[in-house]
Amino acid sequence: MRFAAGSLSLGKLLFFFLLPVALCLAGCSSGQGRIDETKQKGNQIIRALEQFRTDRGQYPKSLADLSPKYIQELPPPTWGLKAWQYESDGSEFTLRVDESVRTGDGNSRWLRYQGEKWGWQIGD
Repeated sequence: MRFAAGSLSLGKLLFFFLLPVALCLAGCSSGQGRIDETKQKGNQIIRALEQFRTDRGQYPKSLADLSPKYIQELPPPTWGLKAWQYESDGSEFTLRVDESVRTGDGNSRWLRYQGEKWGWQIGD
């Protein structure tokens, strides 16, 4: 394949080589943005959980117990499977969202909150 002299300018070359890099960076940052937004929404739920515990002496059995007194509506996560998982024994709780149904296989991540000591963590 031959090109006429000057048909591939430096600008065109840069465009074709840098476009994939720019798209990758945009995708990576939006993924982190969704994680950050999910943490913010999770923090709203955590505040409601703490208020529930202050009032009743223990954490609720389910997130549904928070509504409507402590939180009008549970904000959905914007990352992963977009569904909160909640576990509590009454004295402690874990709030979690999985990246995919394969979370735990070493290739898919989870995002969880396990109290002030640990805060938000991400792992696989």
